[in-house]
Amino acid sequence: MISWPSPPNDGARITYTIVYMIVYTHMYVYTLIEVTGMTQLYRAQVLLERKQHEALQTLAAAEGRSMSEIIREAVAEYLVDQDEEAEARRGMDALDRLVAFREKIEARYGVYEGNLVTESRTEREQEIEQTLKDNE
Repeated sequence: MISWPSPPNDGARITYTIVYMIVYTHMYVYTLIEVTGMTQLYRAQVLLERKQHEALQTLAAAEGRSMSEIIREAVAEYLVDQDEEAEARRGMDALDRLVAFREKIEARYGVYEGNLVTESRTEREQEIEQTLKDNE
């Protein structure tokens, strides 16, 4: 830890504090990068309700982790959930477009009452039988 001398007078206190905070912040980020191997962490201020803060402190103490680490993990999980929800919405939008397309086709051409799979299979089997007869 760096030992900082007291500021020379009250007028320099603000500048001294800002310089100390900047140096400390850079040292803290560098240390986290060294220790955890993370890319780079950015400081953010988060306001919590008292119960949230107390619960977070209790959880951090119980797990032997920092509150920041738990918050980062929660944010990461939330972002993954948001990505999954966005992907699900895109899928539902695609299905809605397919339904609209099907309704458009039905309105224009009507509904086919037959069974395409069975009819195609029967037709293919007949083609195979005819080919086998022709090769005999």
